[in-house]
Amino acid sequence: MTFELAEEFDAAAHAFALLDGMVTEWPWQVLGDAVETFTRSRDWVDTNRSAA
Repeated sequence: MTFELAEEFDAAAHAFALLDGMVTEWPWQVLGDAVETFTRSRDWVDTNRSAA
């Protein structure tokens, strides 16, 4: 989440790849439903990865 918020999309994409879809409650629940937030964040990173 920190990489995404800092717009470090390549680092965030690498972190998401390492997680391989494993979602924890924290920190994602801070922004809503953990699974939905994780998925939305992963998709946002994927969309913006080459834009940064």
